[in-house]
Amino acid sequence: RSSMSAVWRAMDKECTGYIELRDWDLKSHEHLAEFKTWADRTYGSATAAFRALDTGASGQTSNCKLSRKELERCTKGEDSCKAEIEFLFDGLDVNQIDYLYEADVKFLDGWDLAWEEWQAEAEKKWSEQG
Repeated sequence: RSSMSAVWRAMDKECTGYIELRDWDLKSHEHLAEFKTWADRTYGSATAAFRALDTGASGQTSNCKLSRKELERCTKGEDSCKAEIEFLFDGLDVNQIDYLYEADVKFLDGWDLAWEEWQAEAEKKWSEQG
């Protein structure tokens, strides 16, 4: 138990009670943030983006799971997602089944990225002044 506390303390340097992905895996943070921003801007949420990308020719949800190829659709078009899709898919496919389910992206809808970005900028300014 004490080693777990030490690991947590090492990761939570500011003693906030939480850690942010950007603090320990900046590349993952950047790709997830890009995908979330694109999904919110284009569809209103990551869940809505998942449903839109998971459509067959009929326009109906095809099978409630998203393949790597289906996820690549978000990189097409004028207002496309700039995230590295291979990297993003591999990170979201935590069960390593080569498909994503809605639950695999739903957590992004609860991520207050605007607040996190504001907080990071404020911390940067504060550290530059101190």
